[in-house]
Amino acid sequence: MRSRSLAESVWANSEPVVGVSEYETLLLGPQQAPGSRKLFDLQVSVLMGADLIKPGEEEILNSLKQFLPKRRSLILVVPHPPMLPDWNKLMGHAQITSGHLGRGYLDPEKIRDVVQTPCYPYLVLGVNDGRDLLGKSAKKSQEILKKRNRSPLTIWEAYLLILLFTPALLHHHIIAAGSIYNGDGVPVFGTNYIVAKLVHCFLHDDDPRRGVASCKDRISI
Repeated sequence: MRSRSLAESVWANSEPVVGVSEYETLLLGPQQAPGSRKLFDLQVSVLMGADLIKPGEEEILNSLKQFLPKRRSLILVVPHPPMLPDWNKLMGHAQITSGHLGRGYLDPEKIRDVVQTPCYPYLVLGVNDGRDLLGKSAKKSQEILKKRNRSPLTIWEAYLLILLFTPALLHHHIIAAGSIYNGDGVPVFGTNYIVAKLVHCFLHDDDPRRGVASCKDRISI
């Protein structure tokens, strides 16, 4: 029997449990998927359990509920990131199987965002985990997303996606093309189905196992 991740352990106390099948149905937005308010509350619980919500930030986050979409869709709650993230420590929260901590191999000083984001905390709406862009390079995907009026996720947003919705990594590796690594690379969240990993690939690399995650909008107070 597969051990539950941090996110699934928190969700186990609620119905429905957001496991692999529930995540897949959520992407399609059917009626049986959890609503936006339920997803919001579950995400806040997981983030608090991982000590990723700063003191006093929960109140600000709750004020964002007014912007939640009525239609069932994938959203992300985005708290303020650490000043200089320790990615190896952060990836320790992303467990594919219990006891196998995720690993981060990127130097935080070599990462910078290339898309504009609101003041923290904020909501990310209309999230797609990248399965619509499988096999396309980060550079090509950025061009496609611009035409679709969508934005690639930053490394912090993509990290929250794989932390909160671990089943995403079981489908494909996720590129965070809203950030650049060391000038000509992009962060990639992947797994060998036992350990989650944060590595990088080059902008023009393409791989059928990778896709650029994106969103439709970001909203803050």
